[in-house]
Amino acid sequence: MGLVRDLGPTLWAARLLYGVGAGALFSGYFAFASDLIPSHRRTEGLALFGIAGLLPMALNPLVQALGLQAPELRSYFPLVGVVIVASLVPLALLREPARHGPGPQVEGQGVFAALAVRSLAPVWLASVVFASLVAVFMTFVTVSAKARGIESSAGVWLTYAAGAIAVRLLGSRVPDRVGPHNLVAPALGSYCVGFVIVTWAATPGWFQVAGLMAGLGHGYCFPCSRARS
Repeated sequence: MGLVRDLGPTLWAARLLYGVGAGALFSGYFAFASDLIPSHRRTEGLALFGIAGLLPMALNPLVQALGLQAPELRSYFPLVGVVIVASLVPLALLREPARHGPGPQVEGQGVFAALAVRSLAPVWLASVVFASLVAVFMTFVTVSAKARGIESSAGVWLTYAAGAIAVRLLGSRVPDRVGPHNLVAPALGSYCVGFVIVTWAATPGWFQVAGLMAGLGHGYCFPCSRARS
């Protein structure tokens, strides 16, 4: 991203590489974490582990407060890359947990065979709905704010991260107690409330409330749907 100068092939190549890397990274990280966490506390463990992925959102208000402009951000992206590469050092110290037996098998194996398992259909549906909500919210919420003349909208990410982190820290054991599947619908509902608020919000404060509601939904929906799968 540090080499991007226009909306040309370099940007598309960077986004493609980022998408491939993020897809493999998150899948690997959460699969690894699931193996390390005891099954009876898996939702709690994934919720707490996922906090690390939410904390960087707090950088958005900081970047805006510092008044950094697009040309100055070209050095910011390579620095983030250095931090990501540095994470390989502690990762190399981890060891694969011992496995006893072959583990669950899916008839036919492979991605398409897993997609065909009927019992997993609600999980796929919830995951697609949640991922779509997150992608749309993160892409358009600040664009919507700017269209309404609100330039100081980065605070939405602070409340988003705060809401998601709060429910995971204070209520990380709730899903395992009431059943993760019982929290997916309320979590998606909370995210949708954030969208409704964005449709008429006209002040930074209301956008921050929208971020909080979406963050609360994110805080529970992600670990609950992951644990169920």
